[in-house]
Amino acid sequence: MPSQLAHLFFALDALKTGLPEDAFKALTAHKAALGIGAQGPDLFLHNRRTKPSGLRYGTRLHRAGYGSVLAEAALEAAAGGASPLGETAAYLYAFATHAALDRYLHPYINYHAGRRERGRPETAHLAPMHAYLERLIDTALLSARLGVPPSDSRIHAYFDLGSQLPRPIASALAVAFQAVIPSAARDDLLHERIANGYRDARGYYAWAHRDLVGARREAALSAGTQAERIRRLAILHPETVPLGLDVLNLHRRAWRDPCRAGRRRRNESVLQLYAEALAQAAPVVRAVFGMLERAGEAPTDAPTATPEEPGEKTRRPTQGPRGSRALSQSALFVRRLVTDSDLSDHYNRPKRCTKRYSSPLPLYRLLERQLHEIREARGLTR
Repeated sequence: MPSQLAHLFFALDALKTGLPEDAFKALTAHKAALGIGAQGPDLFLHNRRTKPSGLRYGTRLHRAGYGSVLAEAALEAAAGGASPLGETAAYLYAFATHAALDRYLHPYINYHAGRRERGRPETAHLAPMHAYLERLIDTALLSARLGVPPSDSRIHAYFDLGSQLPRPIASALAVAFQAVIPSAARDDLLHERIANGYRDARGYYAWAHRDLVGARREAALSAGTQAERIRRLAILHPETVPLGLDVLNLHRRAWRDPCRAGRRRRNESVLQLYAEALAQAAPVVRAVFGMLERAGEAPTDAPTATPEEPGEKTRRPTQGPRGSRALSQSALFVRRLVTDSDLSDHYNRPKRCTKRYSSPLPLYRLLERQLHEIREARGLTR
């Protein structure tokens, strides 16, 4: 999962590309809804201090069902009369962009971060490197975009929708999860999990953005082993990208697709992958916008089921009393644009690929150096 700043920038670019100019300008008033929506299922992966946790839903949506959840959430918002320029709509448009950036950037990140492999203890130190590479990419994008380091970005307002996730957004997510994920329909704690996921993520974003220098110091001086301190540092943005570390691959050095046993050599930069993902995301944003625009015009008769694609299971966007046939067909179109495949690549496979190839950057050494510098400044040598 690319980190929070990359997803925020990408959502803003997708909305600016996919929507009429006046609509985009109006939606920027809902900056927190855009920032939180852009995080998609990552919202349920941060912090997780409050029980019951929503981790299961964050994990499930990364593996399968993203297009269907988006379609169901948009259908629920449309049935509830959500304005196409309102807060709930802003959240949904940004949520709609998450899958494309994940799918296009994940092969590059997985290749250069490496992974912890079962039965190989020598790879244990690689476990936090995926998160750290994502934050290095964030830092490079922020520098290129705004010319400031993360500690000066004053961007935390994009990640705070208040103490509670707004009810219309939470309700749309709950209905969508229940429609798409079988276990969610039986989960009596679903609404609590969604509420807790947002609150815990909000706490993480506040810690990571309001006083980043202090957060890094706190992580480096925290109790536990060195590996535990490094894991905490890995989820915080570094101030700069070290000289000589081309995390955006602007020099177009060769890398390999981790899901094809290294047989496919690639040389795309992060910026090229970002642009390719943008071409996929903008039409999705436009489709959800059109769906909410048409919702007020839709008659209230129950829709007729739309014929299935070969081998495709009909889901609720083509059924139920929540709008007209046209609205249901629009929801089905949104699902087909996004698809329900795994978010680790853009090949639209029915199952998650097996990652077999990587060449990790020297990220652990960078974190070790950062840790030692902070601790030495405090007179600590261990």
